[in-house]
Amino acid sequence: REERKLWNSIALREAEIKKDQVINVSTIFSGVTILTNNNIKVIVKSDSLFGGVSNHIEEKDEAKAIYINASCLFGGVEIKWIYQKRL
Repeated sequence: REERKLWNSIALREAEIKKDQVINVSTIFSGVTILTNNNIKVIVKSDSLFGGVSNHIEEKDEAKAIYINASCLFGGVEIKWIYQKRL
């Protein structure tokens, strides 16, 4: 299912990830924050020009994965655990 968001955050803190998932994120002159719980693995593939992706989730070998495909143009994506303070 494709879902378009016009605000700047995606909250997955209560999501139960039962199998690997893919999230496609595009930013142009803006940023997106993805908030997750701490029991998943995040794998990022990014094509960025004057922007980038910050993944603050620790690696976990046996957890279900969320694959994030990010395209950033003068913007960025931040991925963090919900209880993690802003860096």
